[in-house]
Amino acid sequence: TSGYDAYAVNLIEGRGYSMPRSVSCYPGDTPLYSWREPGFSLILVPVFRLFGENYLAVKILLAILSSLTAVFTYLLGRDLFDSEPVARLAAFGMAVLPESIHWTGYLTPESVTIFVLIMPVFFLVRGLRRPAPVNPAAAGLLLGVAALTRAQAIVLMPFLLAAYFIGRRDPRRAGREVFLAGGLALLVFSPWVIRNYRIHKQLVVMPTVAGEVLYIANNPGAVRMMKTPAGFFHGEEPERRFIGRSELEIS
Repeated sequence: TSGYDAYAVNLIEGRGYSMPRSVSCYPGDTPLYSWREPGFSLILVPVFRLFGENYLAVKILLAILSSLTAVFTYLLGRDLFDSEPVARLAAFGMAVLPESIHWTGYLTPESVTIFVLIMPVFFLVRGLRRPAPVNPAAAGLLLGVAALTRAQAIVLMPFLLAAYFIGRRDPRRAGREVFLAGGLALLVFSPWVIRNYRIHKQLVVMPTVAGEVLYIANNPGAVRMMKTPAGFFHGEEPERRFIGRSELEIS
């Protein structure tokens, strides 16, 4: 579960957005406050409130969102290519993509991330075809939500907005709309950064698990594991190397 459910349970029980250190492999008593992005855990909160800590209910929700991703893939394909066959083929490809099916069975944000990323792309493309401020505004809000779900969306954001600016025929309006979309995305994402600064007294944009994720997939041991299903190598003894360390120091 990677701790997302622990964050959701703590929120429901009034302990704030924190994860017990015991959920991770790092020793210590201090909770992990910024180990994971908050988006997926916030989605789990209403599900757990309605159904208890029911993982089947969560997986059904993920399956629904994955199905809706196929719908938006169809709409995006139709807007991009003006072709019904292309749109249907793209939607079918998304519907049967093994990864799309696989990740609905795990309490991880992959299915949600794909859903909240395809929607701003859809609105940006629609904004090129049918210019109206509502399209870049919706794209900006959804890009902020995507960044709260998977911080890698922050890296994609400037490329998506640059592509929109280039594709728009009116540079002056394009500049205003890109500013609107980018501003709304930052507005949605900024409470996470402000909250992290208040806790850690440092600027924390990416989740603090980012250091571990980067390391376990990019070290000499990971090369030997490349052909295994996991594809990563931890190779550390956390109880010895990280005892008493804060989450920022670990990262």
